[in-house]
Amino acid sequence: MVNSNDYNRNLRFAELCDLSRELGKPENDYVIQAEGNTSVRIDADTFWVKASGFSLRDVDENGFVAMCFDPVLELLDGPDLPDERLKMALNEQVVVCGPHLLYVPYADPGLPLAREVRQRFLAFIDKYGEPPKEVLMQSHGLIALGQSCTEVERITAMSVKAARILLGTYALGGPRFLSEHDVMHLWERPDEITRRARLIGNPIRS
Repeated sequence: MVNSNDYNRNLRFAELCDLSRELGKPENDYVIQAEGNTSVRIDADTFWVKASGFSLRDVDENGFVAMCFDPVLELLDGPDLPDERLKMALNEQVVVCGPHLLYVPYADPGLPLAREVRQRFLAFIDKYGEPPKEVLMQSHGLIALGQSCTEVERITAMSVKAARILLGTYALGGPRFLSEHDVMHLWERPDEITRRARLIGNPIRS
């Protein structure tokens, strides 16, 4: 005989997976990449929640973790935590496109544009010590630079979404950008590094 509690738990979990994949469908335009979270109560003490680095559109049973309410509530009621401790307690947030992008003013197509891109690309590396992930060329478009096809696709998707959001902010008075300090803090957080590695399919080093 099937235990009714187990049956109900399995049913809720299956419904959670179905809901997650429905919400994550690209044509819905609700979320992209690893944005968004879904969760469901297991019992009075525990719940399932989508783990960091998994996309809603194709999440399966491996993309959820079971958590206990009490420790989470204790975190909410307790003092602020250092990043390393918070990393062990909660899931990470995503940073896809890097802390800086490279903007290239208009240049004629062909050799003039190639020379302008190269000059500014090398200057970017000199300044930041690493190449950009995102190159915006005025009147020419986007260059997405990644370590894999997956990363390039995710950078492109995030760039398009950011452009759409930025355009929308001007109807409400314009954007309010994060400070340079806040941007770099997010980019260098250990949990962000772990999340990026999972998103682009790189091995995660412990």
